[in-house]
Amino acid sequence: MDKQPLNNAAPKKRRFNMLIIAALILISLSVFLFIWAYIAQIDSIKVHYRELQAQLSQWQLFIASLENKWLLILIIFLLYALKSFIIIIPLSTLFIISGMVFDVRYATAINIVGVTILVSIKFFWGNKFGGGNASKLISRVKILKELLKLEHSGNPFILFISRFVPFVPVNTISRLYGTSEINYDKYLLISLLGFSPRILSLSVLGNHVFDPFSVGFFGPIIIMLFLSGVSMLILNFTLAFFRKEAKYKQN
Repeated sequence: MDKQPLNNAAPKKRRFNMLIIAALILISLSVFLFIWAYIAQIDSIKVHYRELQAQLSQWQLFIASLENKWLLILIIFLLYALKSFIIIIPLSTLFIISGMVFDVRYATAINIVGVTILVSIKFFWGNKFGGGNASKLISRVKILKELLKLEHSGNPFILFISRFVPFVPVNTISRLYGTSEINYDKYLLISLLGFSPRILSLSVLGNHVFDPFSVGFFGPIIIMLFLSGVSMLILNFTLAFFRKEAKYKQN
């Protein structure tokens, strides 16, 4: 009779921990805003900031003076392709680099094409060679198997959330959905929609990286912190929902 409360305690504790993490992110956001507002008013900080901005302006002029922009675009696309196999290349860095070199509109377009390259390579890799160790793990965990629905056309909502949440491995998800029966166009559209907040925010951040006290620099960081908290809550409630569904089917 005492086992049931113990079994229910573990999921509740995990949900509670997720809520704490999300709350800490949002609290950090408010503290960050307060510190930024305070620092911006200090005269000595303003002086040092002007000196820093003058140095950064030289780098900005250097990047703007680069003539062969098409070569830079090809290099960025190559980095996205390499990201499919070399996980140490941070995706956020690629978004920011594009914003540093190009106008926000062009940087956003370049990043969209780059993400298309990234998620397509592993999708077709999974379609041909399978999901690897991740598929073996999922096949042994019933809740993950029912959640992802990879034996059919895949769960589009989980695909969207996995692209929306910053810390979910991009290549693993791409390869797993490549093993499903999902239509490629649908897969690509959902992936791009999930990535779109990060693409736009970090493209803007990269465009303002030479002005680190500007709203254009801090704004995207604040947005990403907020989205991280929201996405954790969404992921937490989604997992909780499927756990309840699984228990209901068992009973």
